[in-house]
Amino acid sequence: MATAMMAAATTSCSPRRALLKPVASSSSAPPPRPQPRSFLKQLPGLAATAAAAAVASVPLPALAVEMEKAKLDEGRRRVEAELVEALASLEGQKEEAIKALDAQIVSLSDEIVKKVLPSA
Repeated sequence: MATAMMAAATTSCSPRRALLKPVASSSSAPPPRPQPRSFLKQLPGLAATAAAAAVASVPLPALAVEMEKAKLDEGRRRVEAELVEALASLEGQKEEAIKALDAQIVSLSDEIVKKVLPSA
């Protein structure tokens, strides 16, 4: 009976005891493990998160390949534009060279005619 009274005395809350907060023990006991039920409750959310991460990670390589193709296409278009410009420049140089050669041919022909046919 004495133990019952002591238990009742320690469990009853006095106003001063109600203000006291429990002090953590200094022993290095591991923290209590979460209950399996709470883990099972979180499992669908964790599975959904893992599935979303897996789905999100799949397009990344495809997106990287797509971006690489876009960069290559842009580079190809630039090179093709430069080649078209260079070809146009070469065509212009060819026309100028032909005109210059025609002028030289006319000049040489005139000199030959003057040498072969003396001025009469």
